[in-house]
Amino acid sequence: MARSFSFFVSLLAFWLLLSGMFTPFLILAGVGCSAAIVLMSRRMDLVDREGHPIHLAWSALLSYWPCLAKEIVKSAWDVTRRILSP
Repeated sequence: MARSFSFFVSLLAFWLLLSGMFTPFLILAGVGCSAAIVLMSRRMDLVDREGHPIHLAWSALLSYWPCLAKEIVKSAWDVTRRILSP
């Protein structure tokens, strides 16, 4: 049940992030679509330890995201330097 809830929250957050508009209709549509996807995924037996690895969330958050942020900053700096140099 925790995996389904985590999956639902992830889908809803992604919906709201892509939508960018927070009207009641769009929020309810996001809740409905996210719930439908979770129910279909559970029926197809796709919500399991490998399909939605919430046990890796904290280790990925603490190790991968800082490394990714560092690489993005390095890349942005390199692009800026190349654009501004004659």
